[in-house]
Amino acid sequence: MKPKSQIKIDAKQMKSKNNWGLDTQAKDFSKYDFWHYTSLETADKIIDGLSFHCSNLDQMNDLHEAERHRNYGEFIHALCFCNSNTEKIPMWYLYAGMSGNGASIGITPGEMQKFIKKITTVKGCRDGEDGKETQDELLIDRDFDLEYGWIFYETSHAEEATSTKIRYRSEWFRLEDVRSFEKDNYFIKDYPWEYEREFRILFKNKTSIPYKKIIVNFTKEQAKRMKLMLAPELSKDGLKTKHPQLYASANEKLKSIKESELYIKMDLVNRNRKEILENIRSIVDTPQNAENAVACLLPQIIRDERLEKVKKLIHESMKENKEYA
Repeated sequence: MKPKSQIKIDAKQMKSKNNWGLDTQAKDFSKYDFWHYTSLETADKIIDGLSFHCSNLDQMNDLHEAERHRNYGEFIHALCFCNSNTEKIPMWYLYAGMSGNGASIGITPGEMQKFIKKITTVKGCRDGEDGKETQDELLIDRDFDLEYGWIFYETSHAEEATSTKIRYRSEWFRLEDVRSFEKDNYFIKDYPWEYEREFRILFKNKTSIPYKKIIVNFTKEQAKRMKLMLAPELSKDGLKTKHPQLYASANEKLKSIKESELYIKMDLVNRNRKEILENIRSIVDTPQNAENAVACLLPQIIRDERLEKVKKLIHESMKENKEYA
């Protein structure tokens, strides 16, 4: 998108634009709902456990962001949402799994404000001495600081230029002091990620323990005001048939289940069948190891009824391949 006009601004003013009050009217906070795109398995865990699980910045898919915070990213965790009035096709591809049968959990602006205001404790997950996961209760202000806001999408980094263009929500800005703007700023991503329209809730760990993830609980009453949107290739009937547990849980605990309005065919499994086969062959050397690879890997990358079909295709391909003759 070519910037139509750019507002000149300094780093302090730019950062201050993300200081949104939680007591403002919902329509002033945002015009659009907030959506958390994910796989069906994760959606099931979120709804069943009434909790979101937050990764640290070291695990972010924007490598520039991970690199910028490489010295302390493991102490910063983020819960991310897409704040948009339309579905985002790339979001389904990135977060809904290869089958295209993911889901997105929706929260209205007013409920998002209430959700953030009620966060006073979270759980930090780490490996215990016995190797099992241990959860520590963390208190706001004492153990962690909480921040929230929309992402600034910049076209250049401090290493590349002294000035940059920034897309923030619906406006373009020109910033001269890039290095000052990037310092201790956990709300910056590269401009190619702008389609995500990301809003994030940030947890800054003040303890000395680098937690693997942070768990943020919500109440049954809050869940009743959330909604579940299904990915383009999944209908309500399909969810009920293939994932009855999630269907029942969402019907019981959430406000509604809605189908996608997109009319597209994702079908990533079949589109990438050759690459999937090649990757499995590259890590196996015997038919038995190939069987083990199929058993271990496929459930992680294929999340629907196509699993058995793809297994069959791989077995047939292995029989035809001379390496396994």
